[in-house]
Amino acid sequence: MHPISAIKELLFMTTLIVTIGLGAWEMAYGSDRVLQPDASNGQWSVSASSLRISGFNGNIEVETSVGSQVQISVAGDTRGNAPISVIASDSGEVSIVGVSAVPVSGVSVSSGNSSVVVVNGVRVASGSSVISINAASPLESPQLKVQLPQGIPLAIFDHRFQARVGDINAPLELSTTGDAVIGAVTSVDISVAGNGEVEIARVRGSTSVTTAGNAEVVIASGDAKTVGINAGGNSEVVIRAKATDAVVSAQGNSSVDLASVLHEPTLQILGNADVEVGE
Repeated sequence: MHPISAIKELLFMTTLIVTIGLGAWEMAYGSDRVLQPDASNGQWSVSASSLRISGFNGNIEVETSVGSQVQISVAGDTRGNAPISVIASDSGEVSIVGVSAVPVSGVSVSSGNSSVVVVNGVRVASGSSVISINAASPLESPQLKVQLPQGIPLAIFDHRFQARVGDINAPLELSTTGDAVIGAVTSVDISVAGNGEVEIARVRGSTSVTTAGNAEVVIASGDAKTVGINAGGNSEVVIRAKATDAVVSAQGNSSVDLASVLHEPTLQILGNADVEVGE
């Protein structure tokens, strides 16, 4: 083959491979965009068909708003680093992804008759065997604040601190080992573990609850329609909302209290679990 023809064929094949590769990447990952905050106030403002928050190392506050834009800001001690990335997809989903906790650097330990630990310039002193952390440490957990128009579905995953969510009147997904106080939602799918406590003011749609450890879940009112509960450990689930149908699996020392179920529920009770169903 002539050298020039060989080069042309090589360039063609390279271009073809790159094109196919980019197409496969587009199909797999879409064209998500990392959004930058407004330079004037450090906040994000974006249109969204749904909002997903995952892995944020701090407290979360979601308030409802009457506007069309989702407003996002971070307060507290971030040591000069934005602890989130805000990502928008072509489908309209907006994701708030936790980047990392407040960075810990400059850790030093000395020993002798006593120990001294210094973290980020904060001195922590101890006796010979017990280390205590000064509660007056200047470190403050970051606070994620979101203004969310009503009706936009919300998902919060990998949550470990405190969350407060207003009356979003939209579907909610929640996975937490922390505490959460939630207003009015439509369908709800929540998973709570550890010592997490979740209270939901009102639901009006399908309800799915999974608990483990010492978790507690209370749904105070509403029309839960179809209810699915999987309770384990020493957890407690109280559903005061009316339900049409219910499927309950309770294990260990868990307890489930359903205030009202129209049709005969399906129950699986193992160990020392306790299930109470009203009419």
